Parts: sequence; C-alpha cells; structure tokens
Amino acid sequence: MAFGFIGYKKVFPRSALVSCEPYELLFKNYGGYGVRWGRDGTTAFNTRSGPGVKMVFEGAKRPYVVSVDEPEKVSAILSGKGASTSTSSMQNRGQTPILQSGLVL
Repeated sequence: MAFGFIGYKKVFPRSALVSCEPYELLFKNYGGYGVRWGRDGTTAFNTRSGPGVKMVFEGAKRPYVVSVDEPEKVSAILSGKGASTSTSSMQNRGQTPILQSGLVL
C-alpha cells in the first residue's frame, strides 16, 4: 500500500495493516491541507475536510488518515471484508486500484 503527495510518500506492506475505519477529517484538527499532524495523534494526507479513512500499521508511530470519497467501501476493501471489485482480481488484470490522495492498494 502506498499513499502520499509529491515529495512525501508512505509505503507499507498490506500485511502490516492492523486496522482501517471510516474517519471524518476536520480542518480544525489539522489546521490546513496537505501532510498534517493532527491534534488527535494522527498524520493526515489531507486534500479536504470531509470523509476519509484512518489506518493503523504495525510498527508505525502514528495512525495515518487519508481523504477518500467512499470511506465505508475503502475500509471494507482494506479490512478484507468484501468489495464489489476485489483488488486481487484487478491486480490479476494488470490494474492498480488508486484512490484519492494517491492511496494505492
């Protein structure tokens, strides 16, 4: 899994994902957009206020938050709880699922 902006990118093996859940990004928590450190202890790759996902990775110092359009669907895919199009079938066809904020599964 990879996500980030130009010049700052994080890459984790998918097996290192401990949890993923829908999360609401608030401007007041991050004080702006871009790569931000939140008052709640998260690191955000924030493109806007609104829906996102919060991911906890094994060995990471802080949870990561990424802006996405469909956080429930993204959480289900990343947590292995189902999806309408599986990421493994997309990868078998040579496709890479890419979500907002550059999150690549």
